[in-house]
Amino acid sequence: MRILTLSAIYPNERNDSVGRSVAFLDQALAREGIHGVTLFLRPWAPVFMAKRLKRWQHLALRDRMEEENGVTVVFSQYLHLPRRYRLDLSSRFMMNRADKLISRYGWKFDLIHGQSIYPAGLAAYLLSLRHRVPFVITLRDDLSHLEDMVSKADPSFSNLVEHMFHHVSGILVHGPAILRDLPHYLPGKSSIPALLAPNGVDVGGIENILASLLPAQPHSWGHIVSVGNLYRIKGIHENLRALQMVDEQGFRKWRYTVVGSGPFRMDLEKLSVELGLEGRVTFIGGVTHPEAIRNIRDADIFCLPSWGESFGNVYAEAAVCGRPAIGCRGFGADLTIRNGATGLLVPPKDINALADALSFLLTHPEEARKMGKKAQRHIRQFTWDRTAEIYKQAINRVLSKSSP
Repeated sequence: MRILTLSAIYPNERNDSVGRSVAFLDQALAREGIHGVTLFLRPWAPVFMAKRLKRWQHLALRDRMEEENGVTVVFSQYLHLPRRYRLDLSSRFMMNRADKLISRYGWKFDLIHGQSIYPAGLAAYLLSLRHRVPFVITLRDDLSHLEDMVSKADPSFSNLVEHMFHHVSGILVHGPAILRDLPHYLPGKSSIPALLAPNGVDVGGIENILASLLPAQPHSWGHIVSVGNLYRIKGIHENLRALQMVDEQGFRKWRYTVVGSGPFRMDLEKLSVELGLEGRVTFIGGVTHPEAIRNIRDADIFCLPSWGESFGNVYAEAAVCGRPAIGCRGFGADLTIRNGATGLLVPPKDINALADALSFLLTHPEEARKMGKKAQRHIRQFTWDRTAEIYKQAINRVLSKSSP
């Protein structure tokens, strides 16, 4: 059995964090005897510009093929248009690039797998039509962004999305929120070909990082950390407002480190000053994966009240580090946080509930430490081999239905 995977994300020398789950899944599937080729297709940019412009440096990768442990990964490029143009064109360009690589190397495959809907999932659908093989998609992100794209796009994109969902043979989703919202995109289907397939957690890899770090510096209880790209859905604004409420409740012995970069950094820095939190909130920007792990380990509490997490790898990483976590109920944190046992779940955008959760962990250090210890045990059930078995069952089901 061979599968062809299309993905717009994959770990690389420019960013070792992006797409780690795609790489881990490839390796786990190979251990299950499902080998294939993953095409990591990134937008094309002139090399001289990509190397010089900071916002394009992640595109300055050389085209190449890597093979290891039954996994073949091809790094290549495709023409990607800005979203103000027809959205369907980028997926068509990705499909054409994939098709040329298939012809060049003479690959044969039984199934096509698209990682996320846009552009890889749509490209996988178009490629399946051309090669007359079934395709499946993995939904990695909450579907609200798709709703936004469809509402703003021209009919060609909306029709392509509708046709993709109509013809897809299987859907793997990372979290419960996606499974909950998916029926809206599958009108008229008597049964939804969808399975919950949570990410695995590289516990051993994270533990190796922890073992390589210098010992943490002693500090008084009350250090909070968030790790994530600074988009509105991550809930950092809510964290700041909740911490102001914690101040008003009389507990001021805390400090907050925000790890990550993104378009809302300046807005967040301004808000922290407006709320009177300056001096206790530190924005350190984007860091490498080991540095992110170090920042989680050096804190006492992990808090990311995001309403856009399908699984939430960072909650799992906090658990491996033995830190209690706060996340939003109804999203990916539901899988990795056992409310009241390994951390706390709050309703999304509920600043009062968030302030209460932070206040509890800040003022009950022993209970918080016990939660962190339980989190370390709880997270070990999320293995990549378990995830690969879910994929294997789904793939076998699809192929058995497509056999003559």
